[in-house]
Amino acid sequence: MRSGSSVTGEILQYSKGTFYVFEPLRVLFNYIIKNNHPLRFVNGTVLRPGSYNSTDVLKEALKGWFTCNFSTIYQLSFKDYVFLNLSSKARNFVSCLNTDGVHKSVLFADCLEKFEKICRESKFVVVKTIRTSMKVAQELMEFIPNLKVIHLVRDARQTAMSQARREGCGLKGIVNCAKSLCKVATEDDEVKTAMEKRHRVLTVRYEEVATMPVNATRAMYNFVGLAFTKEVESYVTRITTGGNHSECETCKLKWQMGNSSQSSVVHIDTWKKEMRPSVIVSVQLLCEKYLTRYGYKLFK
Repeated sequence: MRSGSSVTGEILQYSKGTFYVFEPLRVLFNYIIKNNHPLRFVNGTVLRPGSYNSTDVLKEALKGWFTCNFSTIYQLSFKDYVFLNLSSKARNFVSCLNTDGVHKSVLFADCLEKFEKICRESKFVVVKTIRTSMKVAQELMEFIPNLKVIHLVRDARQTAMSQARREGCGLKGIVNCAKSLCKVATEDDEVKTAMEKRHRVLTVRYEEVATMPVNATRAMYNFVGLAFTKEVESYVTRITTGGNHSECETCKLKWQMGNSSQSSVVHIDTWKKEMRPSVIVSVQLLCEKYLTRYGYKLFK
């Protein structure tokens, strides 16, 4: 795990009446932009490479998800079947497309219409994304008056170490990851300060989700307006400190917890044992402002 956002997303998805989407922007950055492909939208519009601004496309896509208007979302977002299957509501859409004997292209329009209807009939829409800046979130708030943001933070030392293992981050590894991570975090914090005054942003430390899941979940549910029930409390405890991941599809992925039955507490600060002291010092120099702001103690 890197930020802990996947498990946190599962916790929010568990509430009945929630329409949840897992990383809908992945294909935009990892496939369309990376490979210089044209953008094809559900409404038939096609934008050639170089004719669109990726930030504008990102914002329109998020607007589409939050308002259940799928015509503004690029078509490939609905073909990311692996990630769509991590949403309980989106699984209905994927199942609809997999009707025996009928090609997906024939079923697409009808299945998408049903999927959009499910979205509109849901009381809450939750989008889990690591690819959205706080600046974009601020702009979306102007367009969507009831939009709220849960900003999940995690100890940069742990996140940088996890990112370095998965993504490399160049020759300097962890230090390079930390430099990029904390630069973005600082930029986000400058914008978030203004947003917090409007009481539409809740900051949650992942360490609290992992070690005090009931309290952290109650705070998130209360902030958004979800009903925190005994059933929710039991579920959250099972998939975190209880180490039972059988009900958490995201948790079972290899790049999350896999087949592990360990408590979430085990994973929160492995950097203390695995990171060299000299690297810790370098990361702390780069991320001191971030670490201090969110109450993380500096290693002496």
